[in-house]
Amino acid sequence: MEQKKEFDDLIIRHLINETTPDEEVKLQQWLGESDDHRKYYEQTERLWELAGVYQPAFAENRESDLKHIEERLTHYPAPRIASFNRFYRMAAAAAAVLVFAMGVFYLINSRQAASSQKMSFLSADNIVHQILPDGSEIWLNRNSSLTFQYTKEKNRTCILNGEAFFQVMHDSLHPFEIVTPSALIRVLGTSFNVKTDSRSNETEVLVSEGKVSLTPAKSNVQAVILPSGAFAKANAHSVIDRKEKFSRMNYLSWKTRILVFRDTPLDSALADIEKCYGIIFDHTGINISGYRLTARYIDEQLPDVIAVLQATLGLSIEFSGGNTYRLNSSEP
Repeated sequence: MEQKKEFDDLIIRHLINETTPDEEVKLQQWLGESDDHRKYYEQTERLWELAGVYQPAFAENRESDLKHIEERLTHYPAPRIASFNRFYRMAAAAAAVLVFAMGVFYLINSRQAASSQKMSFLSADNIVHQILPDGSEIWLNRNSSLTFQYTKEKNRTCILNGEAFFQVMHDSLHPFEIVTPSALIRVLGTSFNVKTDSRSNETEVLVSEGKVSLTPAKSNVQAVILPSGAFAKANAHSVIDRKEKFSRMNYLSWKTRILVFRDTPLDSALADIEKCYGIIFDHTGINISGYRLTARYIDEQLPDVIAVLQATLGLSIEFSGGNTYRLNSSEP
């Protein structure tokens, strides 16, 4: 029960943009522990949106403000015209309190809305492309989620679970941050890819243009600066892999829709095709260790890719339900 209350408070702090980076990491780790946690958060967020934006300033002062209004209304001279006059006076006081509360809420809400924005995106079977209020663009890969928070006084912050490609609008006064369960990435203006893995609790960063800094979430080590073309992988405590020049050709195929294979082992090629099209190949009933693929696909439809695979490799590939395709030998 205590743990539930702790995360209830943490979710509320997140919804009103008052969490620290450490608290965001803690919340994202909790969300990644189970589908029940994620569903509970989504239900809370929907109820929050229906109820309106919570205002801490109003919440802290509303009791004294309402008491002050009630006192003024109570001491206001009332005409002596009927025995039920007290009932009407109480109703008028309640109505005045309500009108005052609504006015204060509207005023604070309108002021905050003018200086801050918060947006959430969730992808399922499709890639989501979105232009953010600051002009930056994101491409959210399948089965991923992202929340963007922006205030004129603070940094631009994204909270990411899954994978996304960012093309960030330069703004030297407001650095762009990506918070994941295991790392913090900070940039001024550039394009790069971020991928999180909930199973290993690792974050991967590939820089297409510009520079980014990568800092493990639970470490005091100095941030690692990644230039254009660099790749790095980090867990919550350290950077565990770093390459100045990253040569994996199909790493961004999910966004570019370009696949290039040059005498590539089939298991590696199938993994890249799976990521690009959001499918699964089942080859448990066949030994594919001797197969290699040389091919180039540019924005091809999945049926065309499968047709080329079958013709090139002499294999039978059949749809077996869901998003799964089964590989079999075409020989009788």
